[in-house]
Amino acid sequence: MQIKKDGVWKPTKQFLGKYNDTWSDGDLWFKVDGVWRQHVPPNAVILYSSTSNINSGYIADGNNSTPNLLNRYVRIRSDDPLTLGGASSHTGSSHGTGGTRYTNYVSSTQACNNLGLTPRATRITSHRHSISSHTHPSTGNNLPSYQNSYPYMYSSKLYSGAVILSSITQVLSALSYLSAYSGYRCRLDNNVTQASKSTAHTHGTVSPAVSDFNESDGYIDNQPSSSPSSWYTIHDHSASHSMPSVTPTYYYMNVIPYSLGSDLYFDELPSGSLVLFTTRRYPDGWSEWKNTGRIIRYYSSAGGYGGSSTHTHSGTKTTGSWINRGSTVKATYENISFNEKYLKSHTHTWTDSHSAAVSNAPPYVNLAIGVKD
Repeated sequence: MQIKKDGVWKPTKQFLGKYNDTWSDGDLWFKVDGVWRQHVPPNAVILYSSTSNINSGYIADGNNSTPNLLNRYVRIRSDDPLTLGGASSHTGSSHGTGGTRYTNYVSSTQACNNLGLTPRATRITSHRHSISSHTHPSTGNNLPSYQNSYPYMYSSKLYSGAVILSSITQVLSALSYLSAYSGYRCRLDNNVTQASKSTAHTHGTVSPAVSDFNESDGYIDNQPSSSPSSWYTIHDHSASHSMPSVTPTYYYMNVIPYSLGSDLYFDELPSGSLVLFTTRRYPDGWSEWKNTGRIIRYYSSAGGYGGSSTHTHSGTKTTGSWINRGSTVKATYENISFNEKYLKSHTHTWTDSHSAAVSNAPPYVNLAIGVKD
């Protein structure tokens, strides 16, 4: 078999690739100055930080027989390549209806209005309230920090500006470590920009109703015999609040990013190099690296991982000052109602727990990842 290069037909040899442990016809090699060289395999996705030096191939945007990989994080899932998943945001209602009883008991002192009686100190030693079920409707982001790269396919060579992934520390003179990428996730786009670090999110402020205090939640002591036989206060509290903040961090796997400073043929990549593939067909001398279901994260060493699949929102809150309904405290004495003084200002601490777990997964595309032996 021959291919035409610079207007001249050159001899080639057929390359065998492995797919699901079965050898099949693969990519072409060709001779350059008497040396066999290999094209970039047609199922390989090469990342670029710049397109200024690319002389062949197409960006993987759904055109020119390429899959559309844009606006997606790269997730290592070799047995399910090119499938999509995740979401850029979610709503607070997905976390369920939070709310719980106030967790602490508060003592409050007040004096009896005498109705002709001598005022005596009467004290509620403790009381609590209930907060109603509620949701926080606004949306929150699922986007961890990322570094965009151009995804290219069908190139004949690897061009200067390619982002070469690696499972080991490389010493090849053509490669230089991309320290600025460290800590960022790999994301594919046709606009190479570096986003800010991951941002925490809440789901907006709400004001759920708070139930009245009642005697079943507390008791009275030091009650003088001449004071009313029973009494209760009617009051509630301001419970306006936001959800506790959370920074979603989806499962990730570390790889080392390098910048390619000069053009290379595919076979010139050093051992330990990692390449993304749209199928599980790997070139001769390559094998599958990982199949983790984790998003690629650039880092100074490879193989480490972290993150979680879901998150919830739960945290401790403190209410504001009391609010007296009708501006009175009611009491009874021998079936006669009268007004009391205001209840002493106080606060309560409570837990707002929205415990329904929501996925951390940002928009992703599954790709296979091969390593050069």
